[in-house]
Amino acid sequence: MEFMDILAKTAGDIQSLERGRDALVAEAIDLAHSIHGERVLCCKGTDYGLPSVYAWRGPGAVRASDVPSIFMKGNETGIENMLNLGTDASMAFDVLASIAGIDIVPDSWLDAFGMGLIKGTVPGLALFIGEPNSRSLDEVRECASKGLIVILSDKYYDMGLEGDNVLRLSGIEALGVNGLVSRIALRFGGAEPGNKTSVAKYLKKKPKLIVIHTGRLTILDVTIIFSAAVTGAFIVSDSLDFPSIPRLSENLYENMAAGAMAGRGIIFPKSGCVRSGFAFENERIRKADARLEFGGPDAPSSYEIAISSGETEDGRVRIVGKDIQELEQGGHHLSIEVFFSGDVDPVMEQAVERRIHFALSRTEGVWHSGQRDNMWMRVGNVAVDNGLTFEELGHNIICDIKDNFAAAAESVEVKFSSDPSDVSSGISEARRRYEMRDFDIVGLTDQNVDSFYTCTICQSYAPGHICIISPERPSVCGSVTWTDARVGCELNPGGPQRPFPKGVLLDAEKGEWSGADEVVSKTSMGSIRKICMHSVADSPMTTCSCMEVAVVLSADRRSIILLDRSDLGRNPSGYSFSDVSAIVGRGGQHPGFMGIGKHYILSGSFLRGDGGLERVSWISSRLKSVLGEPLRKAFNVAGGADLYCKIADENVAEDAGSLERWLYEKEHPSIFMKPL
Repeated sequence: MEFMDILAKTAGDIQSLERGRDALVAEAIDLAHSIHGERVLCCKGTDYGLPSVYAWRGPGAVRASDVPSIFMKGNETGIENMLNLGTDASMAFDVLASIAGIDIVPDSWLDAFGMGLIKGTVPGLALFIGEPNSRSLDEVRECASKGLIVILSDKYYDMGLEGDNVLRLSGIEALGVNGLVSRIALRFGGAEPGNKTSVAKYLKKKPKLIVIHTGRLTILDVTIIFSAAVTGAFIVSDSLDFPSIPRLSENLYENMAAGAMAGRGIIFPKSGCVRSGFAFENERIRKADARLEFGGPDAPSSYEIAISSGETEDGRVRIVGKDIQELEQGGHHLSIEVFFSGDVDPVMEQAVERRIHFALSRTEGVWHSGQRDNMWMRVGNVAVDNGLTFEELGHNIICDIKDNFAAAAESVEVKFSSDPSDVSSGISEARRRYEMRDFDIVGLTDQNVDSFYTCTICQSYAPGHICIISPERPSVCGSVTWTDARVGCELNPGGPQRPFPKGVLLDAEKGEWSGADEVVSKTSMGSIRKICMHSVADSPMTTCSCMEVAVVLSADRRSIILLDRSDLGRNPSGYSFSDVSAIVGRGGQHPGFMGIGKHYILSGSFLRGDGGLERVSWISSRLKSVLGEPLRKAFNVAGGADLYCKIADENVAEDAGSLERWLYEKEHPSIFMKPL
């Protein structure tokens, strides 16, 4: 089969990238073998020989006989391997272009636009690939009107748009964009050719490339996407087959240009006091740089909630107590209540509620984590000095919810309260509402549903993490149950929650399902191949820093210790909650450590593969208090009426030695179990 026929096929999975790369590399090697081995290869119109090879492998003449040795496949695993495949595809294109005489964008074009892309007078480049739809011309015009270089490829090639900032490339020529952007970094940014770290570090900042894909996803499209991702591009696609690239991609169906520009940090002035967009979503505000703090371990109790209500005043932001500009530096109470009305059902509340996180964390100078009554937010000094107010945060929340849930949220109103008495009285009602939602899942089991759900909300913070949500295991952050994920997917099919067939049950005790293994392997680019839903010792689920509870296997591997987010004192594991978050919070798989939502502890399947609640030896007193009587009942069901009384906390055991003495004194069941 001709290599172009392979590239034209529909992409079905992430392996499509490897097929595309292999087809291009095989063609490049075959073509190199067809000419004299000593021939030096060089693309027309450039002093950089084979531009992608020059940037990523280093300067020096590349002869035809050298071609088989320039490629990088197999040098890495996971996402790094996928990016290497994208680089290989670009280098293979350069070889084909040099031998077959395919035109690339010449160095003379760099002389005209390169410095503008570095200085920011030209905001960035926008590559359009795929099949245009009814909105595509408007998206192209939006990029052009904002001063971006517009690159029209594939079926966008003949779109009626003219101007000095418009380039046209045939389908395969779009693979040359890697070499184009890399040349700019080398020529104007001082990046060191052949030093992948140096080149990648510069490209992370400038020039800023976005890729907008629409329509059927082909193997060539996937190959172009990963070729561009190597240069730090942000990619958006309306295809459900689009492979997610942590922190570098998103599925969008509308406002694709705006979403892509925001994702790549191409920000334009707005009327508010601070900026907002995808670019700020993983911004960290350290304690020393924070003017205000709400929730978390060092500030008074705070909460956030979304409530379906028939009486809302659309667009209104109410403030009870002091505004941001009036609050003194330090920790404060805060409640955020979102009221919405429209074509709604109460089960939609939690899906809408999670948009609060997006709106706040995408505001420059604001850091947000957690949810419900475990929310934690910091506002930086710079944001306060720039005049940030609760009103602006409220409008960001309203816009985000209406953009994502237009039918469910025809009218949205937000109330902020920093008044301690108002927050204290409101948190009790909020907790009652949380409990009502959590009971909606009762009766469902992993066995009696056909599909589980993935959730990728936190990939901007934890690029290696993907939540697998089942009836018996809620999200790590605790805010998304299986029912919530189902509703969120129905409201926003291209959003962060998506269904997948659970597949075949491979291990009933540990909760290993073939469908979950396939999804995790695909989304982690092969770095994780197996997860057990109900085990911390064997292939635990990945975690993000939004986790409500840290699960730690004791040093002797006989028992399990549960740490609450607000625990600051000593505990027998030797690890603080922050220590565990640092270990697992980026999304890797670390047997013996795991993050969970606190209500998973009440599930009948809680760590079933490790011995369940009978393995639990220590729970912080605050977590015991928060879970209350349901926790006591769960222990009674698991191990009898006296099991709960055998669980230590910080009042009786602060180190491994005191915990061991307690367990033997109480004849805790874990001392009779084999180590995990």
